[in-house]
Amino acid sequence: MVRVRLLLDRRGHVETGSAPVSSPGEPVRLAIDRDHPVDPSDVFLFHKTTLRERYEDAAARHPDADDVILINDRGEVTETTIATLAVRLDDRWWTPPLAAGLLPGCERAALLDAGSIAERSIRIEDLEIADGLAVVSSVRPWRDAALIDPALRR
Repeated sequence: MVRVRLLLDRRGHVETGSAPVSSPGEPVRLAIDRDHPVDPSDVFLFHKTTLRERYEDAAARHPDADDVILINDRGEVTETTIATLAVRLDDRWWTPPLAAGLLPGCERAALLDAGSIAERSIRIEDLEIADGLAVVSSVRPWRDAALIDPALRR
């Protein structure tokens, strides 16, 4: 699989590129970035941009994880550094609402439209009792995931 990238700057200059997509094994190992919450009103959370520092920093803080779950300053789960998060609770797959502060991804929208997932606020505590976790993006299909967060292991 190849990822295609199209960049458009404010002067109208277009740049394209492609790169192979690496895919970690399943389940995808997830850490939680508890100590660096995002501001859910930050406009840059709602648009895909080249401003990736917050995501790169979160990944660097958790080198043993394949991806990192972000939380907002209200203690709600938002997304991972590269994907939409899906959480199975009460026999249903859920994803956080956009108001939590996350990218309105294309695959997320398709899953919502199809009724495969629904929106609800998700807290860190919900991850502990979840019947399943998954990550999904338009670049990488639905993949099962598991927490490697020691604070949730009892």
